[in-house]
Amino acid sequence: MAPFIALVRSPLTSGPITSLALAALHSIVINILPLYMAPVQLDVKPSTPLQIALAHLTSALSQCRFPSSSPQQDELVLLRLLRVIDSVLLPLPMPSSSSHGSMLDQMADESVCELLEVGLGMLARARLGEGLRTAAQNCVQGIVRACFARLKTLTKDDVDRLLASVKKTGASTEPTVNLEASQAVQKDEGSKDEVSQGTREESSTAVEPLKTLEVEKKPSLDVASVTDEDDQTPPSFTPHGLPTILELLRVLIALLNPSDQAHTDTMRLCALAILNTALEVGGVTLGKWPELREGLRDEGCRYLFQVNGSRIEHVLY
Repeated sequence: MAPFIALVRSPLTSGPITSLALAALHSIVINILPLYMAPVQLDVKPSTPLQIALAHLTSALSQCRFPSSSPQQDELVLLRLLRVIDSVLLPLPMPSSSSHGSMLDQMADESVCELLEVGLGMLARARLGEGLRTAAQNCVQGIVRACFARLKTLTKDDVDRLLASVKKTGASTEPTVNLEASQAVQKDEGSKDEVSQGTREESSTAVEPLKTLEVEKKPSLDVASVTDEDDQTPPSFTPHGLPTILELLRVLIALLNPSDQAHTDTMRLCALAILNTALEVGGVTLGKWPELREGLRDEGCRYLFQVNGSRIEHVLY
């Protein structure tokens, strides 16, 4: 995977080459990585090669950059990128058992948030075509369904046990992930157009509330440490769970704020659709977690009432 990931990361790789690299990564995710799948336990353990590879993959997708050729060609590349994300959501048979699972189950909170960063970043760019934005919304909703379905299997004892394991291993309990994502065709200082994702230059004009993920109870995979040749110890890994859901709800609720002029009504409409998916899948399980219940009850309900009073028909209906 390393050569294709390097091509996706490089801002010098042309759009067509980036598209071919993404197609190759899609084939690897579908045909090769499932051979290394195994059931994931809710515990802090050393990362497996599969989990490390997926961490590199999600990091590359969130940093994908390539020179722009034309809007149509650029959108085709971004559609290829969304296709790779869709592939990690597919239920696949595990070679060691008769059960099924997805690559998303093998990811930590940081990796899942990087995928959400890509999808939400595309939704934030008004210049992208309606078809691409719809594909991005469907992709985000797929991730939301998987995350909130896992919420039904989590218990407070699981979270407390994970926190105890984190303290015992000495792993960091507050990793930070930049969710200020953007997907756009923009001119750089050298007057050369460039499609970029997750770049600091564009983030201030894309999704303002998508700031950081501050995980209080679970560590995530430190991708940078994987490349340290002197340290052969695999980084610790904890499967994604409550921290991702907390941050996702915070972001969606912030997008609903009608007083924030940084977001368009179209973006609020997308946030409402995604939030509706989260509530449908989470159901009564959301009420069992005070952290989730308070966010929805306080700011969530307040913004919904404000949107209702705004008399913006296409948002209301």
